[in-house]
Amino acid sequence: MGLNNLNIMGNLGRDPERVNTSGDLIVARFSVAVTEKKEDEATWFKCVAFGKKAEYILSSCQKGTQVFIEGPHRSQEYNDKKSWVLHVNRIIALNNKKERHFDSKER
Repeated sequence: MGLNNLNIMGNLGRDPERVNTSGDLIVARFSVAVTEKKEDEATWFKCVAFGKKAEYILSSCQKGTQVFIEGPHRSQEYNDKKSWVLHVNRIIALNNKKERHFDSKER
C-alpha cells in the first residue's frame, strides 16, 4: 500500500477555468505557483477540482488568490499535433481552502 498525496500553498496564476462536461458535474481547472525563497522563481502545479470544491474555487478565487490545495498527483501522457509525446502532471484537489495571512499590524 502506498501514499500519493501532495500539499501545496501558493497563488493562482490565472482565474480558474470552468470546464463543461456532458453531465451535471462542475469541474474547475487552475494553476498554482509556489514560490520559496526567491520571489522570481516558482514551481507551477496544474490542478483540477470537482463538484462543490470546483464551485467554491470558481466563485471565490481569482488570479493571485493564495490557496492551500491537498490531493493526489496524477500523470497523463498524450501526443500533440506534431506527434510529440507530452506529459501533464495534475493535482486532484480533494481539500482546498482560501488562505488569508495577517501582518503584525492586523493582529
